[in-house]
Amino acid sequence: MNKVVLTPNALVIADQKEFLSTLERDMANLVKCEKALSDYLDTKRRLFPRFYFVSQVDLLDILSKGQTPRLVERHLSKIFDNIHSMKWVDQDDMDCKEAVSFLSGEREEVPFLSC
Repeated sequence: MNKVVLTPNALVIADQKEFLSTLERDMANLVKCEKALSDYLDTKRRLFPRFYFVSQVDLLDILSKGQTPRLVERHLSKIFDNIHSMKWVDQDDMDCKEAVSFLSGEREEVPFLSC
């Protein structure tokens, strides 16, 4: 595949033997990867059914940034009805993981109860 990048003429590459079999093998591997990813996302959706409301791209973003809730905040409106944003203990710290309330789409603040 490195030759493909370095050769500007596609006909020269396509004419080489083994090129078609290489493409078919790579395509089969890609299909396997897509199936494995789809299965992984499906298990996450079964654990938390609200993930069915987000696309695969959004779900991947949520799962990859799960340790930083402030980065996941932009997906809340897709998962929960009428949650626009969160209010954090430290609004300036991106690593803050403690929320004190959420804001609805109408900017109504709903505080969390402390236990």
